[in-house]
Amino acid sequence: MKKILAFVLFLSINVTAQSDLDAVVKGYFIARAATMQENSSEKDVDKVLSMYTDDFVYEHPKFNAKITGKDKSGMVKWLGATRNVQFDIRQSITGFNMVAVEVELNGEMKSDGKWIPLKRAQIMFFEFDGKLIRRIVEDWKK
Repeated sequence: MKKILAFVLFLSINVTAQSDLDAVVKGYFIARAATMQENSSEKDVDKVLSMYTDDFVYEHPKFNAKITGKDKSGMVKWLGATRNVQFDIRQSITGFNMVAVEVELNGEMKSDGKWIPLKRAQIMFFEFDGKLIRRIVEDWKK
């Protein structure tokens, strides 16, 4: 009986941890959308970076991109280039220390000085160390 109780307790702790990861991912998309507004600032970027581990890795295989650490230059150079951005989580699967997400991005981007619609479906894989994001792998259709 003690073994069964210990196993049930372990499962309930694991479920709580998984729901925590889902909450972190939702918070990430809120923070990331804040960096993609017309009046965004480096403070918005810093909030996203605070969600990462010190040895964070971002990968985008299609563009052969791999960024390690909390380098904010990539996000900072795009400040003001988009506006009205929102992320809509279509579905997600949560595992042990990881979450896979299908998300749709909607908003506007500057092109030749004019605002044009921006819409894309994305797949993102989040790997965690505790409640901090250790790695993101991202892909979308061009």
